[in-house]
Amino acid sequence: MLELEGIALRLGEFSLREVDLRVEEGQYFCLAGPTGAGKTILLECIAGLHRPDRGLIRMHGRDVTALPPEARNIGYVPQDHALFPHMSVFENIAYGLRERGLRGEELAQRVRAAAETMRIAHLLGRGIENLSGGERQRTAFARALVLNCELLLLDESLSALDVVTRKELGLQLADLHRQLGLTVIHVTHDFDEAFNLATHIGVCNAGRLLQVDTIEQAFTQPNCRTVAEFLGIVNVFPRRGTSPRSCPVIGRLHHALGRTPDGRCVCIRPDQIALSREAPPPSALSFRGVVRQLRWLGPIYEVILDIGTPLVVTVSRQERADLNLQAGDAVSAVIEPAALHIMHDG
Repeated sequence: MLELEGIALRLGEFSLREVDLRVEEGQYFCLAGPTGAGKTILLECIAGLHRPDRGLIRMHGRDVTALPPEARNIGYVPQDHALFPHMSVFENIAYGLRERGLRGEELAQRVRAAAETMRIAHLLGRGIENLSGGERQRTAFARALVLNCELLLLDESLSALDVVTRKELGLQLADLHRQLGLTVIHVTHDFDEAFNLATHIGVCNAGRLLQVDTIEQAFTQPNCRTVAEFLGIVNVFPRRGTSPRSCPVIGRLHHALGRTPDGRCVCIRPDQIALSREAPPPSALSFRGVVRQLRWLGPIYEVILDIGTPLVVTVSRQERADLNLQAGDAVSAVIEPAALHIMHDG
């Protein structure tokens, strides 16, 4: 549905650098990455708010690079909502329809339908200044949805909301995506939000797209250290100058994979490590260590294990109870070689 080819844009000291991207119809695509990575600028290029210095933007094969925003049939919800404070909720939602020449009963019906979808039909006569943050966000979503656009762009749309409202709206976005078959590009710096909403993800940093993949593939097989660390994989072990003598743990990990080239590193997801009170078999890839810290994270515990270098392991509440884990305990961490993932160290 959407193709970006070689998109480059310089704004002050920041640059988008040769970005290629393909988003298929019906995907919920998250553009993720740390603050300042270039996610919003890339989204604004897609929306038509910036024209790239180089490159092409196509929708359904049609070149839209030079088209203004209103000619792209795109719904756009900016981070600050951009609602008109002097208009009611009804007039805010109706604004784009009026710009397209729609009037009368059809306009009213479409506004009410969008408001009902976002559960704010009872607020249509209210002024924007009298809305909560969640109600303003729902109004902004309704204003985009009412246009029946081919593509919905969301810029950090849940980031300013309280936890309860964020979860509620996130679930509703996921339902709308499934029910309406929407194609969505959603900018976020929160990998949990991306994990809960996205079918596909592109991880940005310093104006580049580092990895574009399904959400599962990116989380299980990141292609570089920056992506892994953004996605919460804290067990990253560089190859540089390591050997069993200089660092026994890292040396053994790389040895288990055969020779790992310089410029590569090994990562292990915390949920792919098993803890045991018993001595593992000699053939197992295991490390004896001491529990330095236990952190309760609701359904799971995060265990910080000292095995000569810090190792983070996650266990369920039942596993923690079965092992009777306490800070200071000596345990074994057992790692299946298949859980080791090699990637670029950068």
